[in-house]
Amino acid sequence: MSLIKHFLGRAVFPPRYAWFLEGRWRRLVLSPERLQQRLALSTELTVLEIGVGGGYYARPLSALVRRFIALDLQAEMLHRLRTKPVGAQLLPVQGDATHLPVAENSIDVVIAVTVLGEVPSAESTIAEVRRVLRPGGVFSVSEHWPDPDFLSFAHVNSLCRKSGLQLHTRYGARLNYTANFSANAA
Repeated sequence: MSLIKHFLGRAVFPPRYAWFLEGRWRRLVLSPERLQQRLALSTELTVLEIGVGGGYYARPLSALVRRFIALDLQAEMLHRLRTKPVGAQLLPVQGDATHLPVAENSIDVVIAVTVLGEVPSAESTIAEVRRVLRPGGVFSVSEHWPDPDFLSFAHVNSLCRKSGLQLHTRYGARLNYTANFSANAA
């Protein structure tokens, strides 16, 4: 009943159902390989994923970059991430997306997959993302329906523009998209 209740309203995803986020069904919506194709990752980059959960995307993507910071608000999610094999470049960090625990201009790519609708303030989170991105850095937002916390591209685009992020590329369709925004030099 708790899972059904969660899906009927906006909320942080409960750690006891993290197994659901790692199910095979997710490959049909957005596989780690497809997300990788939508990002220009290389071994020189520092990447931050907001709302990493059990690491469905972080584990495979972290092998492609210099440093991968896996941020989640919930210690239980990070514990789940730590119980699976991960590379040395993956750094689990507990923290709040509205107050990112990283230095200004220190991140090349920030990834947010179906997480902006769960944070207390998407606007504050995007402002923080802008603060930590290096000039020319990329903020990649992926959203897909039927996530109860789904945010439309128009809404995300508007919030990003207000924070000084410009749309660089967009993939997918209206109900299943990845939008990459660039942080231009201030």
